[in-house]
This record gives sequence, C-alpha cells and structure tokens, in this order.
Amino acid sequence: MACVYSPGIVVLVFREKDERMENTSCFIWLFVSLVMGFWQKLFSSLKVDRKRTKDVYDDEPDDLKNIQIAPELELPRVFAENLPNIQDKMLETIIISPSPTEKPGLRESTFGYYPCLPLGYDYPRDSEGNYMYPLAQLNLGEMPRLRGYPESGYLQFYIAATDSYGLSKEDGKPSDFAVLFFDEAELEEIETDFNFLGDILQTEYAPVKCPHKLSFELKKEYFSLTDHRTVTYIAAAIEKFVLKQPRYAGALEDFFNDYFQSCDHKIGGYACFNQRDPRADDEKIRDYSLLFQMNSFIGEKIEWGNGGIANFFIHPEKLVQRDFSEVFYYWDYQ
Repeated sequence: MACVYSPGIVVLVFREKDERMENTSCFIWLFVSLVMGFWQKLFSSLKVDRKRTKDVYDDEPDDLKNIQIAPELELPRVFAENLPNIQDKMLETIIISPSPTEKPGLRESTFGYYPCLPLGYDYPRDSEGNYMYPLAQLNLGEMPRLRGYPESGYLQFYIAATDSYGLSKEDGKPSDFAVLFFDEAELEEIETDFNFLGDILQTEYAPVKCPHKLSFELKKEYFSLTDHRTVTYIAAAIEKFVLKQPRYAGALEDFFNDYFQSCDHKIGGYACFNQRDPRADDEKIRDYSLLFQMNSFIGEKIEWGNGGIANFFIHPEKLVQRDFSEVFYYWDYQ
C-alpha cells in the first residue's frame, strides 16, 4: 500500500550559544529523523554554515581526505574510525545503465519493451482483465554473476497500466503486478506477434516513456541512507562522530548526500526510498532483500510520478528456489 509516512518526532533542542553545539544538535536531529525515514526532506532543512564548511576544507584537508577502508569503499579519514565492522555490511549489486532505443531485440535486457515469452504463453493481465505494461526484462545471461540469482534465464516485471502503476491504495487489496521467470529451455520458440497489446507501450500510465536497452556493472555497497538494514547503524555512527567533531558536520552532510543515496537502477544490494522503507514496519517482509529497483531519471525518459523510486523485494530463500510468486512491490515519490 502506498502511503505518506508522517510520524511524530521527539526533538531535543540544545540552547547553548556556542555555534558548534548548534550545528551538532541540528545534525543529531537530522539523523534521529533519518531513522524515521525522512533523510532527503530533512537534508534541505539542515542549517549548516557553508562558509564554515569551506573553511574546514581549506584549513584541514588531511582530516577530510578519503581513505580506503574496504574494497570499493572510501570515507573521510575523520569518519572512518566510527564505522566498526563495515566490511560485514558489504553487498554486491548490479548497476543498470539504460539507453533509449527504437527497437531492441526480444531476447535483450530492456525497459519498456515487448518481452521474450514462450510461444502460446498467456500474456499477464491485471485484476480487471487488462494486459499489463512490460516494465523490465533482465536477460540474466547478459549480466555479471550475482549470488543467489540464476546464471541464465529471463526475469520479467509487469505492472498494471493505471495512474498508480498497479500499486494498491487500499488495505487488503493486492497490487496489480507480475514477476515471471523463464529458463532458456522454455524459450526455444518464442512469441513474436504482440499486435494484441495494441498501444500498450505508448500508454500514459507507464513510468518508462520509450524502450531502453540495458548494460550492467557489478559493484559493492556497504550501506544505504534509507535501507532499514543499515540506517540505524549509520545514524549512530554519525551522531557519535558529530558530537566529537561538530565543525565537520557540513562537510559530512555533503559527502553522504553525494555518494550514498543508493538510488541507481539496480539488481540486488541496498534499496533507496524517498519516504520510508516499508519492510521496517512489516514483519512479513522484514527479511526480504532487494530484487530490482528502478528510479526516475527525466533525461532517460523514466518518471515514477513526482521523482519516485520503485522497488521489488523477495525473500532470499525464494530467490534461490526461483520462486517469484511472493514478490513485494512498492514505489514512493518525493
């Protein structure tokens, strides 16, 4: 269910006249709120003296210089010591780079194009009996190897062509979407005539405005600013750090905002949200992992409402079993 999360927040306000303590209290307030799911909105309200931030960069560059503390992870020297056992948080992810194209092949990895289906297979329909929009197809044989995922085959995502992109707005009503997987052996003969879909690719109720072909890159991630699995860990580390080093608050804000949003199109790894992580409040899906994420990028002609992000989650055991019948679908907006 899509909803706007607006909990009450208890805020401790420090009245000290010292400017450093004012910045410290503001930064702590930010990360208490971060745990509640408001990272991006609250960054804009953070009152940090930018001149002082510039002075920090000019006066003590060695303290803010990045050092490598784990494979593919660099952090400012003054902050690295506050992240114990960061290596244990590492997850591999595949970053997806889409490129608009007129007519990709049916067996290629794509956003917003006809899928590779076994000949005669019933195309997915929504609860009203209408054909669904083909959101994404991932040819796993084209991707780097990712733990838990099949080495080959086709993973496909469909959503209802509605103003909510198939996401249910009612309690107890399931969302209209489908996730399908086909082995290579099932696709010796494939469907090539999609005239029955009419103008489904041009529907106004689709987040992808034109077909895209995809390329992939395997990377390592250590945390996300909004994924419930690491948000408390990061918030505690930053609170501890800023209490000791308040003059670096602005520089640290810039650094995390630039490098650790985790908001790429991606497969696996840590998830990104505009408002909240729905898994944090739901025992049934708390242990689910990110299966696939698609963000909004206007330049790529991909837009989920007002700058939204879509996520598909699955239990790790179901992924290994190639059982995609219990995937959880969610998207939110700014």
